[in-house]
Order: sequence, then C-alpha cells, then structure tokens
Amino acid sequence: MTAENSSPASVPSAPGADKPAIHGEHNVFAEPWHRRAFVLLCLAEVALILATWPVWLGASPVRWISVLPPLLADCPRWVDLVLTIVLMVGCGRLASAGEQPQLLWKLIVVVIAAVMPLLNVARFQPWHWLFLLLMVQLLLFRGAALRRWNQLTLASLYVFAAMSRFDPAFPADAGMPTTLLRTLLQLGGLQDVLRDPHTARLLVGGLNGMELLVGVCLLIPRWHRVGVVLAVLVHAALLTALGPWGLGHSWGVLIWNVLLLLAVPMLFHRPRRATPVDQSAAAVDGQPSDERGADGQPLGWRRSNWRQALSAVLILVVPASALLGLADNWLGWQVYSPRTDRVWLRVSRAAVKQLPRSVQPFVGNPPPLSDLYPVRIDRWVNAVTGAPIYPEDRYQLRLVRDVIRDLDDGTFEIGISTARSPAWWHRQERTVKTHRDLSRAIDGFWVPSVRR
Repeated sequence: MTAENSSPASVPSAPGADKPAIHGEHNVFAEPWHRRAFVLLCLAEVALILATWPVWLGASPVRWISVLPPLLADCPRWVDLVLTIVLMVGCGRLASAGEQPQLLWKLIVVVIAAVMPLLNVARFQPWHWLFLLLMVQLLLFRGAALRRWNQLTLASLYVFAAMSRFDPAFPADAGMPTTLLRTLLQLGGLQDVLRDPHTARLLVGGLNGMELLVGVCLLIPRWHRVGVVLAVLVHAALLTALGPWGLGHSWGVLIWNVLLLLAVPMLFHRPRRATPVDQSAAAVDGQPSDERGADGQPLGWRRSNWRQALSAVLILVVPASALLGLADNWLGWQVYSPRTDRVWLRVSRAAVKQLPRSVQPFVGNPPPLSDLYPVRIDRWVNAVTGAPIYPEDRYQLRLVRDVIRDLDDGTFEIGISTARSPAWWHRQERTVKTHRDLSRAIDGFWVPSVRR
C-alpha cells in the first residue's frame, strides 16, 4: 500500500511500506493468547518460587546441594538472595512488557534461571525446567515459530512423562499413579474397584495411556482440540487427587498443575482466522520464509538452523537421555514416575533420638520381623521446603549423610534403588550400612554434590 492510498498528503513511502503488516513480524508473540500464556508462565514462576522459598532463600534444615566445583559453590547465601529477587523482578518486567519484551531482561532471566539450579540442584523442579526451556525459546524465536516450539515442548512433556512410567508387566501397584487413582476412586466412593488386580492393571495402564494420548494429540495439529480437552481433564483430576480434599499435597505441586491446566489451552488456542504469518510460516527475526537464497533454501530457516538444533536437543535429546540414565530424571519429565531414583533410610530404636529434631516426626513404625525404623526423607523434605525431593540418588545420599552424621555404624541401613538402562522398568538395589561405604557411594558420582 502506497502513501497516496493511505493519506491525503503525498509523501514518499518508507522502505517496506508496500508489504502487508503481519502479526508477529514486529511482535514477538503469534497472537494475544500466546502472549497471555507467557504472562501466566512468568507469574507462575514467581508464585512457585514463593511457595518453595526455602529452596531458593534458605532458612531450612535441608542443606543446599550444589553441582558446581567447591570453589564456585562456596559463595555466600546473599548471592542466592540477590539472584532470586532479580529473577522475580525480571519475570514481572517480562509479564508487563506487552508484545515486545526487552532483550536485556530476556537475557537476564535466562542466565539467572540457568545458574540458580547449579547453586542448589533442588531448584531444578519440573516447573522451573519448563520455565527455562520456554524462556530460551523466547530468546531464539518469534511469532509462529516461537509458538510452534512452545507447543512441541508441552507435547513432549506429556509423551516423555508417560514413557517413563512404561512397564511391560503392567503392575497393579505402580507407585504414585496407583495412589492417585486410588484417591480419585475413594473420593467417588469406588474404593473397592482396585481390589481386583486385573482391574487395577487396566486402570493404571489406562491412566498412563491417557497422558501419552494427550502428548500425541498435541503433536498433531488436527487433533489439538482433543489434546487440549484431555489435558484439562488430566490436570483437573490431578488437582482433585492432590488437593486438600485428597492427598493434601504441597502448594508447589498444586500451582504446577494449575499452570499446565491453563497454559495448554492458551498455547494451543486457534485464532478465528489464519494470519499471514501462520500461512507462510514466517520464521525468525522477521525474515519471511518465501525469500530464498542462491541454494534455494529459505533465508529465515538457514539463519536459524542452529536455533532449531539447540531447541531440538533441549526438548527431545535431553529427555530421551534421561530415560536412559544419562541425564537427571526431572529433565526427562519423570513426574510421579516409578523410574526415578529412591533412597530409603532405616535406623535402630536407640538411634531415633539422635536424628535431627526436624526429622524425628517422620520416623515410622518398623515393618514386621524388623527392629529398624523407616525414616521418610522424602516427606521430611517436602514438609520443610514445600517442594518434592529431587529424585536423584546422589542428591538423596548427600541429604542422608547429613541426617545420620551423629549415628554410629551398625545403627542405620541405607537402601539405594535405581533404574537399569536401557530397560528402565527394571530396578537394581544395593544397601549401605557404614559411613565409609556411604562416602564411597557419594564420591562415585561424576557429578559433584557439594554441601552449602
């Protein structure tokens, strides 16, 4: 469109003025609901930090465990405080920035979000990993390309989460999924349904299969609406089971499920009419995809190859490697999964009073034919931090060492249960009964676990 057609005054048209305006060419987000999803993401990050504040700001009997070398990990606590405050301010700035978030604040948020879990690995909760992934994509892409990568990230979350619960034996007791199902049935007055092992297997397998179906539907554009409906049903059921009327889980877990309950419909919202940017797949940095170089490849795609590769590694390769035991479990979306590492602790009756006071309320009764009392380290961590325990054996063993530091050899027993690779549905067990063997087990990991 020329200046004569748009204004009574005849002025020279600016370069590019004859090109049609495209939503996303000058805006970061593909459409308003896309921007609202990022506003929700930033607000949820702040809410989740506040809900799990002992993990970020300290003042908790659960010591911080860093994966950095001792020289870097040994920094004062005020550094974490400053970084946390700046991260929350950055989230607020991005949430209120409208269609054009400032590059500086995007960089600040991504860098701090990546550094904070290195100072305390318990901060690498699934919700923070999702936040970091989507913020990195906000740096790399814009418009329809950004939305497509955001959608692929959420779809892969459900696929990998369901895959981590796969067990060809279809056991009736699959850990947390069975607990969630039992809670829902009890709330509906159907608690007797799971007494039949065959029925229990079918229902537990169906629950995991439904989550896999959510991910598959979100991967296929024509099935997006089905995937959105199923995702909403899944998270509504989880909130019912995990809420105060069910298992009474922590606020962090509840906010995480509310985030997904709202974010999936927002990110997969279909505009009333297709915009030019959707039709032409306008790519990165405002470069239309139909402009091609001498080699015939779209210029926008060629310039963004490394961005595409980086995003694919983060949302596909990293979760797949987690299933094979090459990356941490939560990086592969192994939430409520029986595949994650588990460390259990049992102590003698005389040793119970030597445990830290904050731990003693979480000592249970000994099982039949045993004189050792189980110590629920996972429940202790969840109670004092508001966040689930980080599901890695190296982290949990480091916490156990702090808990039993005053106990003598022979008064405790530590069990370590990990998934085999590549058949992650099989497990391997070992037992540690002395401080010396515990130190050897901790020192045997190539990832450091430095107590702060």
